Amino acid sequence: MVIDAPLLSVLPFVNVLDAYPSWMTLVHRATTSKEYPDQWDVELRAKVGPLARSKRLLMKKTASEVAADGELATIVFERREIDGKQHAPWILTINLSTTELSGSTRVAVELFYGGALWTGGILERVLADNISSGHDRLRQVVLAKN
Repeated sequence: MVIDAPLLSVLPFVNVLDAYPSWMTLVHRATTSKEYPDQWDVELRAKVGPLARSKRLLMKKTASEVAADGELATIVFERREIDGKQHAPWILTINLSTTELSGSTRVAVELFYGGALWTGGILERVLADNISSGHDRLRQVVLAKN
């Protein structure tokens, strides 16, 4: 997606997970971990009719790079549970780049999930719908701040 705003105006909305509930309804709650300041306790919640499915994750920012000229940025969050058990991987990668002609920002988001809970059938469609509507809300919250 492209947002008609400079990259540094978009960055605060994707650089910390606490900002996600304001534009991504799938992220029901995201709070900074009290024990680990670079990690977030995240609750994902999807509704299918009267039913709701939720998942809690501990996510850690594993990369945050902004080019010196402010024209490119990459942020990566990965699941990092601390309970000693094996968990399906969740990796969220956000790439921001300034478009050449307009100074707008291209936002590319990739979510990799290595488990089976959110794949196939209805939940996969709900996830896709949440992502699609999240694009519009991200654009709205960024433009409202500019």
